[in-house]
Parts: sequence; C-alpha cells; structure tokens
Amino acid sequence: MALGRTIGLDHARSTTLTFTAAGNNVELAVAIATFGASFGQAPAGVVGPLIEVPALR
Repeated sequence: MALGRTIGLDHARSTTLTFTAAGNNVELAVAIATFGASFGQAPAGVVGPLIEVPALR
C-alpha cells in the first residue's frame, strides 16, 4: 500500500494494487510448494502468465 500512496493513489485504488500484486504468483508458489521447482507445473506457472496477460490486453 505504501507504493500506491507514494504514487498518489487513494485508499481504494491502493488496496486494489496491493491485492493484485499479492495474487500474481499464487499459482507458482503452490506449484513449487507442492511439487518442487523441477516439476513441470512450476515452469508452467511462470510461462503461463507471461503468455496470458499480454493476450488479455
């Protein structure tokens, strides 16, 4: 939230920024915690968002 306030966002927008940033790597964290970094889901958790996010814009 400090970053949001630093760049001049109000509380609602700063909260949205915080939750979005916190949720970006949830899938990767779960894949690594469950299967380890060498399992196929961990790289998919990294590559998937790199393809998905630009495609949605």
